[in-house]
Amino acid sequence: METQIYIFKLISGEELISKVKSFGTNEFELDNPRVLAIHPKEGLRLVPLMMMADDTQQMSLMRTAVTTFSNSVQEQIKEAYCEETSTIITPSKRIIHG
Repeated sequence: METQIYIFKLISGEELISKVKSFGTNEFELDNPRVLAIHPKEGLRLVPLMMMADDTQQMSLMRTAVTTFSNSVQEQIKEAYCEETSTIITPSKRIIHG
C-alpha cells in the first residue's frame, strides 16, 4: 500500500507536509516532514521540519500539536514535496549546445 501525503496545521500556525507511516493514539509517525520557509533568492521553499535531525529517520508528531490535517493536498505542493524528498536526481531542463 502506498503511503499517503498529508498536510497538517499546527497549533503554532505552521503548516507541514509529510508522508504518514502510521496514525497512533497519541502521535503521527512521519516520513520526511517539510515546512514552508522563505529563501532570500529562491522565494518559498520546502525545508526539513527539524533542520538538525536526520530526516532519513521517522519523526513523531504529537496529536496535541495539531489543529487539523488532510490528505487533500494541492497537486503543485505535492509535486514540490515529492521532488524535495526524492532520492532520484533529475537533470535540469536546459538546452544543450553542441
